[in-house]
Amino acid sequence: MERRFYVLKQIMEITGFSRTHLYNEHSRGKLVFKKAGGRTVVMVEDFERWIGSFHDVASTKAA
Repeated sequence: MERRFYVLKQIMEITGFSRTHLYNEHSRGKLVFKKAGGRTVVMVEDFERWIGSFHDVASTKAA
């Protein structure tokens, strides 16, 4: 069975981000939360969209 959503603890484990950071991202409208049976979850599509919105970091090495 294919995963449909993550609970916040799983996202924290995957990304290393704190619960506070995830809630801040949600408050800024960057990460969508849903409620399922009293639990806060993030749909896989929303998680992937959020990860995809991260900016690339330019290399500091001289060419």
